[in-house]
Amino acid sequence: MAKGQAEKGEIDMLLEVSYQVEGHTICALGDAAAWPVQGLIRHFRHVIEERIDAQATKPFAPSVPVAAE
Repeated sequence: MAKGQAEKGEIDMLLEVSYQVEGHTICALGDAAAWPVQGLIRHFRHVIEERIDAQATKPFAPSVPVAAE
């Protein structure tokens, strides 16, 4: 998703993973990590899907490695 190479099915996969983490860890940080993902998808799913659709219409341009200086 971060590289712009996501598919719409991955949204549901990410949401399902967040539900599997929430409430199933000893550490409270599991819940704290899951809630922002759930909120993002709940409130902005349409924006995520629009960006996936927009990226799908762009021609594929492989990234070019850059030498370290």
